[in-house]
Amino acid sequence: MSQKKEKIHIICHFELQNALCGNGNSESVLAQSGFTGSSALLVIGDSKKAIFVDSRYTIQAQKECPNFNVIECSSLTFKNEKIRQWILDNFGGTSQILYSAKEVSHSYFEQMKEAFPDAEIIGSFGEPTEFKFLEGGYRVQEPSVLNIHEHLSTETTNQKLDSESLIAESDKAQGIWKIEEYPYQYAGQTFANKKNAFIKKITEDLLPKNQWAFLITSPESIAWLFNLRVQGKTKNCSPTFPSAALLSQERTFLLIPENSINFDLEDFKKVTFFQKNPIFFEETLKNIIEKQENITIFYNEKQISQSFFDTLEKGNCKLISAKDYCMELRGEKNEIEIENAKKIHKIEAVAIIRLFVWIKEQANITKVKEYDILEKLEEFREQSTCYKGPSFHSIIAYGANAAIVHYCPTKEKSSSVNTDNVLLLDVGGHYLGGTTDMTRTIWISSKTKENDNSNNNYCEVPAEIREAYTNVLKGHIALAMATFPQGTAGNQLDILAKQFLWKNQKNYSHGTGHGVGNYLAVHEGPFTISPYNNFGFKRGFFVSNEPGFYKKDHFGIRLENMMVSEDLAAIMDNSSLEGTDFKNRLLLKPFSSSKVEGAYEATNKFAEEIESNENTTNLPVINLAIIGRPNVGKSTLTNTLLGRNAQIVSNISGITRDTIDFDWEYAGRQFKLSDTAGIRRRAKIDDYLEKISVSKALETIDFASVCVLVVDATELEKTDYGDLLNQDLNLASKTIEEGRCVIVALNKFDLIKKRTELKKKVVQTAQNVLSQVPNVPIISISAASGYGVKELLESVIFTEKTWNKRIPTAKLNSWLKEFTGKNPPPASSTFRAKLKYITQINIRPPSFVVFCTRAESIINSYQKFLINQLRQAFKLDGVPIRLHFRKQKNPYK
Repeated sequence: MSQKKEKIHIICHFELQNALCGNGNSESVLAQSGFTGSSALLVIGDSKKAIFVDSRYTIQAQKECPNFNVIECSSLTFKNEKIRQWILDNFGGTSQILYSAKEVSHSYFEQMKEAFPDAEIIGSFGEPTEFKFLEGGYRVQEPSVLNIHEHLSTETTNQKLDSESLIAESDKAQGIWKIEEYPYQYAGQTFANKKNAFIKKITEDLLPKNQWAFLITSPESIAWLFNLRVQGKTKNCSPTFPSAALLSQERTFLLIPENSINFDLEDFKKVTFFQKNPIFFEETLKNIIEKQENITIFYNEKQISQSFFDTLEKGNCKLISAKDYCMELRGEKNEIEIENAKKIHKIEAVAIIRLFVWIKEQANITKVKEYDILEKLEEFREQSTCYKGPSFHSIIAYGANAAIVHYCPTKEKSSSVNTDNVLLLDVGGHYLGGTTDMTRTIWISSKTKENDNSNNNYCEVPAEIREAYTNVLKGHIALAMATFPQGTAGNQLDILAKQFLWKNQKNYSHGTGHGVGNYLAVHEGPFTISPYNNFGFKRGFFVSNEPGFYKKDHFGIRLENMMVSEDLAAIMDNSSLEGTDFKNRLLLKPFSSSKVEGAYEATNKFAEEIESNENTTNLPVINLAIIGRPNVGKSTLTNTLLGRNAQIVSNISGITRDTIDFDWEYAGRQFKLSDTAGIRRRAKIDDYLEKISVSKALETIDFASVCVLVVDATELEKTDYGDLLNQDLNLASKTIEEGRCVIVALNKFDLIKKRTELKKKVVQTAQNVLSQVPNVPIISISAASGYGVKELLESVIFTEKTWNKRIPTAKLNSWLKEFTGKNPPPASSTFRAKLKYITQINIRPPSFVVFCTRAESIINSYQKFLINQLRQAFKLDGVPIRLHFRKQKNPYK
């Protein structure tokens, strides 16, 4: 052991994403070592320096940090005896440990004190005028504290800056922050809802008796809670921003960068905003706390920086450590978030498939570099209007580079793609509606079907790679198909993915899966699938599934999908045991076949099918109900549709007493055809059996997709088209009120003499009676001869498709902006409602919510006008539309 005690400098780049850093830890590690990974611990002394990394980054650190001792550790905290012992062996226990208080958490600071009880641990923090700027990060110091940066690499220039220069440099490094609201249609909850849930969790678990507040310093938690994101792309691949929040039941204080608000403050009436340069956050927090008396402040010791903790400790308040309740709440995704995730993964799949097609089409693959593939991927992604940028630095790795778990090519440092080795792509994107993360490994071959004259497969893969790929894929499938009790932890599931590698004495040392945010961090806690995580899974967790295998200097294989944990009613034949599974897999990009060449077979046609949402393999069954008054030809129409005499037909009304269902197929669509009993006015029904028949017929309507209302045209011709037709259309109106589609079939039309006149009067009456659904299809048919039946069926299929239509939110809001610009809501008294945004919340029928101010002031005539314009703009004729106006209520108003 060395007898000389040295001063050492600790730089962390893994444990804390604090308020100053905002969308990623500082780049101090990069500035001092050249290491580009996202997890490392630097120990720098006068005589030696080391970089500690986990197994993901060992090879990378050896390549990027030739002047450092590279030491692999399972964890990078001072609880790890390996780190502590190395420092003792090389620095004799140290006399001083120097660190940045803005980048080290309070819990890590406590670990340093416990690991080195005899050392003087000095943090760099103090008054704003004493800040020192260092490229890649910020440092502050009190005049009485040693300048710790004198001990850093001489390659870094230390320069004392005055306040104006400091702020200018800060703005330059941090960028211009513009923060926008993340709409309800993507978040699925309002800020008020989330805050209520947050406060409920605190009061249930902690039950504080005195006045309290909770300090949140996690940028992800703040962005999630307040439904705020950074506008546009960020270089650090995160839509978060420097921030800190202090929440109580009565008040909320939010610290954000100055000049960053780009959203409507109406939804945050009980929030006090402080727009400051992030380097002044501690001073602002100190001023807030000084105004509170006898307050208890909860904080998370792993997320609060030591500089923030020092500020709290100097205040007149009681401090209690607690878990981050936002992390747990944001981990369990709601239905809107899950549905949006499915949509954005389809969009991502289109970009990935087209990328693989592009790779296949390269005549000379050796001229393509890894970075060229990255740029092409971004080009395909940019075709989507909801794309917001990569969710992490893309991993495009060929051959030996694929063995570096987190290898990221740059324009300056990028290998050429050659042949006869693997190409690994681990990529993810941020979209309005969610975040993606995917990995595929494909084989790049020099052989083709055309130039291979041997009997070997044209894409022959070495046995070692084939075996490794197969075992990784088998492990991925095993985890993806897992069914398990709720509360099962990640460390219990990890073995499912590794079992096939273990049987062949192989392994991988990174985690198997991690949580993923909703347009937030691509790595989201508190759950992971790894040997070290004991947090239990619940419904609605987004988690990755990414086993792998790596052979240094040769190749690497990793296969990854995102999955959603879902509820199961019961498992293991135990009805009281709630279960969960991962069978809802999000990404649609196929894996390679067992020969590893299947990815080349992806085509633009498949991508276009996904993009246009026209894949008909899972189209729903059309529940088609034939309804109408007695003896109008319903059973005759049923027989004609089925092509057989399935129903008894008679001139005597009331033969059909019960609803009879038939399974039937037409034009590739599956139908459930229901022939119902005749429905008359209640006043004319006196037979008990008829009452039951009518009741069952009405019940059938409730479960139908489309109802064909059969009307006897010959009876209409005998009347003035008034009362008799109105009676039929009143039934249609009630059907529409249930949200079902109606098509009017004018039966026996071949027997009508004045067809044009009759049709015109029927259409006119229908427009008056069914004003809530303009342009209800009216088809002339003859059930007996088959005349017009094909047109009727085509109308049924088209109407059912419209009934299931989903309109992209971006298109809806673009339309709403243009519409309200020309046709704003009428003013009520001195105020006018403001229509903020619109989203479709359901199909069958199409249902929309308009979020607005003063919803109660919007008059009925304007609502109907808005619905009709919506119908015209998006071709929703012939189906009911439900439109709701909702105000984002603030419970503290």
